[in-house]
Parts: sequence; structure tokens; C-alpha cells
Amino acid sequence: MLSRLYRGHQAWHLAHIIIKHLSPRPASLNADLPFDLVHWMQEHNPSDLFQGGSTQPFLTDGATCRANDEWWRTLYHFIMHVYIDQAVEMLSLIGREGSYAYQCGEDGLEMVDVMISLLVGGGEAGENVSLFELENMVDNNMAIDSYWRVWTTRKEWSYLDKLVQKGASPICKKMATMVKIMKGSEDEISANAYSWLQIVVTRMLFGRSETVLGVADLASYADDALTVHGQFVRKPEDEESVIKDLLRLDMQGAVQHFFTDLKDWWSSAHLADVLYRGKYLPFSQLFASNMRTYAICNYIDILLCSNNMWQVAMAYVKGVVESDVLVDESTSVEARERWRVRRQEMLHLAHLIVSRQHIDSDVKCRHLLQYCPEDARDIHGNHLWEDSELIVKTASEIQCAWGLRLYTRGHEAASLYWLARAESKLVGTLASQSLHAFVQGVDDSLYRMQPILQYVEEAGGEDIPSEVQLIRTYSRMRELMATVSDLSLKDRQSLRSGRSPRSAMLVQAGREAAKLLLELLDESRGGEQRRAAPRRFWPELLSYSIPLIESGIPSLFSSSDMFLCLQALQDVESSFKADRRKPTEAEGMRVQSIRLALARGLSVSLQQEASTQ
Repeated sequence: MLSRLYRGHQAWHLAHIIIKHLSPRPASLNADLPFDLVHWMQEHNPSDLFQGGSTQPFLTDGATCRANDEWWRTLYHFIMHVYIDQAVEMLSLIGREGSYAYQCGEDGLEMVDVMISLLVGGGEAGENVSLFELENMVDNNMAIDSYWRVWTTRKEWSYLDKLVQKGASPICKKMATMVKIMKGSEDEISANAYSWLQIVVTRMLFGRSETVLGVADLASYADDALTVHGQFVRKPEDEESVIKDLLRLDMQGAVQHFFTDLKDWWSSAHLADVLYRGKYLPFSQLFASNMRTYAICNYIDILLCSNNMWQVAMAYVKGVVESDVLVDESTSVEARERWRVRRQEMLHLAHLIVSRQHIDSDVKCRHLLQYCPEDARDIHGNHLWEDSELIVKTASEIQCAWGLRLYTRGHEAASLYWLARAESKLVGTLASQSLHAFVQGVDDSLYRMQPILQYVEEAGGEDIPSEVQLIRTYSRMRELMATVSDLSLKDRQSLRSGRSPRSAMLVQAGREAAKLLLELLDESRGGEQRRAAPRRFWPELLSYSIPLIESGIPSLFSSSDMFLCLQALQDVESSFKADRRKPTEAEGMRVQSIRLALARGLSVSLQQEASTQ
């Protein structure tokens, strides 16, 4: 919080400077943007931040004297922030520190004297104006363009270059770096600055030639510094975002980021008002609408920080749409367009609110579906977004996400239930896998298939994926076969006599199972309703015929039905040859058992048909 308050104060101070230099000024008022930026940096980066390195010697101890990097880095920061007093004090130490001053050499001491002269020394009639005097001129409302040219062309610069090139002192390289910084070298400034912001301000100050640099140069330098330091990429909750926007003259971005990143509504509104009144931003209804949307988004974000407030956020969005100004045929085209855009923005927000909620149960998923915007209605029962051109599928996304999560947890049937409701393209693939496991007996629990059966009942037989319909058919057949397979010898004898109280129920179950078996085997009889089973499942299906034939239920299969089953068995055997493989021992025994059962069934059906003729 304190960091945001500090950044907000720093950004608001910078905004005053930028607006000052964007505004037309009277002829009597002189303003110097580089020095204004320097003073801004000084206020928010006091010299105490860099004092640590100044307490160390400027040369390191050891057999070979060399410059102390930390000491010189501190001196560079003082120069770049135009802390002239502190810089001169550090340079003066070179001549006072006995043994170090001796090792520095006469050339080193001479370089120090010349540099101090450039910083604070002066002469008559402004012939030898210093950086300190230039700063005072700005403070006293004086134009410094001509004086700056005098300072940059002083003969001391050439003399310094000669001393540096001689290389007779261990501080020559460090002094050369300082000279390059003060001449506006982009490479040296970037290499020694501690932040991208220091690069921008230092280049603005020392990069000027005969005329003062303006806001256009500031935007260009800011882009360069952000690119070099990798800060150009937008980051969420970036506390420097407003400063970046202001330096790049992105005023609309500054207004928006004041409250999105710094949570400072007052500064955002006040800056927008100043920019509108000063005509620094073109005022438009569309921009006002954008500002309104950002404000609502910010409020929604605050509500969504709590897991229990998302319904309040949803109610707020619906209320915004319901209370929006209605339009009629007399309304202008522009107003109708803004109204349409506002409704679509609220629809997008409603979609965002619901889709961001965490789902951990079927109950939570069903609860969220009640708030999906595509089904939202107003107090009169009308669809809120019926006329919207923006299509959202919040319900499908929620159900699909929950279905995939269930699948990763191993709940295949429940996953298929939600994916089928969402009309996901994954239903076919996943259903085929579950169907194969179900038919092969890998997971033959009818209880696990209940979600699929529930989905079929809810869908009412309309637009049900073929794979899901097959699972439903297999499930029903398993139930029937469980009943038929549990018949005891006594039950079978009573079936033939017809005296068992369970006879009617058992006969009905057997005949329905036989009907399903034939429909799954016969593609022409399956049609669109049953969707005949893939041929790789036929061995399992044909094995169901054995308990049905042995059940003793009369007139269960006709001779044509038995021929159909025998033909299917023949196709199964042919598939082994087509795959160029021999059936395993278990597969061979199963085929033989099925053939014997079908032969008995065919014999019984032929006898029954002959007796009825």
C-alpha cells in the first residue's frame, strides 16, 4: 500500500511536468524540460540513497592501485542526478587523501581540477559557465540555450580528453566514462545507470545540443530505455506503469493505469479532467464509454477478490444492463452504436464472472449454470442479451471444463455426461474408449454408467451422440442379461411349464435382450435409433446369445435371426484372416462355444417354425 502511495505521488508530480510542457506558455516564462525532470528525480531519489559508496576510498588497496568501482559508481549517480555539491565533494577527496592522491599522479589531480571547474567554476561574462550556474539560471526563469552551447564548447573538455588519452593515472578510465556521460553518450549512460528511468532523464539532460529537448524527444528516449531494460512488456499490477505512460505521452494509458495498477481513482479522474479541459486528449463519447467500462471492470475485480461476492458482481452487471438507457427509432445512429457496445461489454463481463469460478462438484456446476449470461432474464422474463451480436457459450465452457476435470480423476461416465451436455468434440473419442472398456469387461459396473443414462433421459432422445447411445444400449442389455443369466435350473423348468410367477417378467427381459442383440449386430436394423455396434465388439455380443439360447424362453429367435448371428460369427472369423493373425486359444474356444450354441438355437427355431406350419 505504501509503495502504491509513493508511486502515485511520483506519477502525479510527473504529470504536472508533462502537462506544463505540453501547454502553451507566455513569452516571459521559460521552462526547461530536462532540468524539470532532474528536479523531479532529485525529489523522489534523495542523495542519501547513494551515500554508501562515497565513504570508501577512490582507489583500492593492494600491490597495484586501481579505481574502486563502487566509489566511482556513486559519483556517476551524483552526476546523473545533478547532485553537484556531493559530486564536487567526492572529487575534492582525491586531492586530499595523501597516499592515494600521490598514486593518482599529477595528471589525475589536474583532471579533477578541470572537472570541478566544469561543474561549479565560472568566469566573467559567462565565458566559463558551469553546470551549477546553468541549473541556477533555470531556477531564475532564464533561457539557457546559448549558455548550454557555451558550456559544451569550453576548452576544458578538449584538455580533459588529452589527459585521459595519456593514461598516466589509474583514474583515467573512470574520468573518461564521466566525460562521456556528461557529453550524453547513450552507451555509457545505459551501462552505468541503475534504472531505465535514470537513463531517460540523464539522456534528456546531457543529450541536448544547442536547443532544449522537448516532450517528443522524451517519448523517444523512454521507448529506447524501456526496450533496452526489458521493461516494455506490460506486466499486471505494474506500479511504474503510469510513469511509463506519461514519459511516452500515452495519456489515456496513464489515466487507466492510475486506477487499475495504483488503485488511485482520484488521480485517474482528476488527470482525465485536466487532459480533457486542456484538450490534450480528444474528448469523445467512445472514450468516455471506455472509461466507464474500466471503472466497472475495476469494481468487478474488487468483488471477485472474495469467493462469496461473485453473485453480487453478476447481479450488478445485470442491473447495469437493465437500467441502461433504452433507445428507440428516433435515437441517433451513434447513440445506438454506443448502447450496443455497452451491452456487449456487460455480456463479456458476465461471461468472465461465471467462467472464473472454481468448480469442485456437480452441485456447484449446476449452480453456476443458473447464472450463465446466455440464459439470463430481466424482471419481465425477457432475455437480457437476446439481441446481442456477441455470442458467448459460458454454459458449454463450464460443463466442458468440469467434464475434463472429472475425466482426469478417472470418472469417465460422469465426464461423458458433462461433455455431452456441452456438445464437446471430445465426446466421440472418449465415449469410444469407455464403450470399449465397458464391452470388454474392463469396467463392467452398471453403476458407473448411471451418469450416461441420466444424460440420455434428460436429452429425451434428441441429438444424442452415437457413441453415447451405444453405451446406453449396452447398459440396458447388461441389465437384461444379468436377469437372464441368473436363471436357475428350476426357473428354466418353470419357464417351459409357464407356472412360475416370474415367468412373464423373465420372458419379457429375454425377448428385449434378444431384440437389442440383433439390432446391435444388424447394421440395417440398427439404423439411426440404435446405431449398430462396431464389428470389433461382435465377439462379445455373440457371446450374449449363449445364455439367451439356453434360457429356454420359447420363440426367442427365429431361424433368420440365427442365420444373422451365424453370418456375424463368420465375419468375426474372417477378420482374423484379414488381420493376418491366428486367433488365440481363448478366442478359438469362445468362437467354438458360440457356434455350438447358435447351431442348437437354429435347430430349435427350425423345429418351432415347422410345428407351427
